[in-house]
Amino acid sequence: MRYFLIDDLRAEETKRLCEHLDAMDLGAGLDGIYWLPIPAHMLSAVQKEHESQCGPYVMALECEETSLRLELLVRARGRIRCECVAYASPELQRCLDVERFCRHSLKMADGDTWLLAVSGGADSTALLCIMALLAPQHDWQLHVATVDHQLRPESAEDAAFVAGLCRGWRIPCRILTADVPRLARQEGLGTEEAARRARYALLKQARQACGATAILLGHHRSDVTEDQMLRFLRGTGWPALGGMRAEDAERHLLRPLLRTDKHALKELLHCCGILWREDASNADTRYTRNRLRHTLLPLLRQENPRLEDSCLNLWELAGIDGEYWQQELEHHLARTPWQEAPGSITLPRALLRGTHAALRLRLYHRAVARLARLSGRQARSATPLGPDQAWHGGRGGTTFQLPGSIMAHLKGGSIRFYVEKRQAVRKS
Repeated sequence: MRYFLIDDLRAEETKRLCEHLDAMDLGAGLDGIYWLPIPAHMLSAVQKEHESQCGPYVMALECEETSLRLELLVRARGRIRCECVAYASPELQRCLDVERFCRHSLKMADGDTWLLAVSGGADSTALLCIMALLAPQHDWQLHVATVDHQLRPESAEDAAFVAGLCRGWRIPCRILTADVPRLARQEGLGTEEAARRARYALLKQARQACGATAILLGHHRSDVTEDQMLRFLRGTGWPALGGMRAEDAERHLLRPLLRTDKHALKELLHCCGILWREDASNADTRYTRNRLRHTLLPLLRQENPRLEDSCLNLWELAGIDGEYWQQELEHHLARTPWQEAPGSITLPRALLRGTHAALRLRLYHRAVARLARLSGRQARSATPLGPDQAWHGGRGGTTFQLPGSIMAHLKGGSIRFYVEKRQAVRKS
């Protein structure tokens, strides 16, 4: 029998759950067994056809003292045996996979409030669909924010489309407007960077306004591959080469779909009869990510058809490695803190002296990433081997320029990282 098993619960937790299920009148007539109803739009074509004779359709949940067992077989309450009695559809199993990732990997607690960033594209629309299905089971309160970057004539229509979806699910929706061209001119930024900076600033404000625990993003496993390739091209070193994290606690970001295939997300939307918007700019090869997506990655997949799987393994390894070094850095910095000032972080000689190069490089990466976030920039930190080699060689008084307008200055055995002030680009 195929099932999901959760065996790390406390007795009082399962007791409360059973009391809740009893109050909802979901008992199956046997101690510890409950019938969980299947939403109508998650049924297969055969089940929809047989619903009047065989339905309602349910899945069996077995509650023991410290564990839960969810049977993946979709049963028909009106008939024991029929072709409509079958294992859960791939779409339903996919929702369960996302739910498991949310609960066990992201530690998303019941009763919390979440802000979903939804553009109207397939990925974020699938995120909205899945979270809307899961929310009632976990008492999650959902809010949606959609950002109109004002870069395309149809951007306002995309925002209105998202607002319409949210009305159908009775989910509050905020339409946020960003003047990306103006920001790019003022800050001397490229369009991609300006849009990213404006988007995350607006989402941060929206999260605070609605009291959400975190912002949920629709990045999926193909985005992991793209992000790793972009980081490689920029010269990023280990462990950041592993790609985007599923959880960014400092920025209150979560990515529930990071292990989910993008094609599976579209199949889910097709199955549920939900439309989405296509962004024509995704085909514009003037943008680096699009050139990578449409030219380089197809060639790499020809060489390795399991490219996404390989990249996901790298992502998993980077996560394990990162957790270990996170603990080491916290322990090291607790003994000898760095010195932080507005726009700069100094690693004193006492912090660096006697350390292995691997630890020093991670201290540099952490300092650079923090400065980038505080200054509103995207962290583009290459592994700072140059400053480390200069420090190890005792070459004080030298300055290095790192990606993302971050500078490193060596003096007296210390390294000071700071943000280089950039002048806005003004057009005459």
